[in-house]
Amino acid sequence: MLCGVALFALLRSCGLSLFRDDQQYEATSHGIGVGQWMGSIGLPRLGALITLRIVGRLLRLFAWPMAAPVSDDARCRGHGDAAECRHAVSAAGTLQPTLDQSRKALALAHRM
Repeated sequence: MLCGVALFALLRSCGLSLFRDDQQYEATSHGIGVGQWMGSIGLPRLGALITLRIVGRLLRLFAWPMAAPVSDDARCRGHGDAAECRHAVSAAGTLQPTLDQSRKALALAHRM
């Protein structure tokens, strides 16, 4: 992943250089006559976006073992029947949907 960060950071810097050259020398496209910078601005933007995405993934990957444990109440927040959810969590150790909830979710997905 670190190689990906380096690659897209380099792509961003090269794209930024290309954008500056296109804007400085007022290069226009041969076909429609608009500034080439309109097309080359996407390269540094997407390079920066992908770099930030990879860095965010790295932070989540390395921060996961250090994260505080999640309480049963936090796992069951937004769940229909909180008492039933807490019982399922305490019995299994994780939040496992009941068979009835799985069927309802599947029926809802088929309706869409």
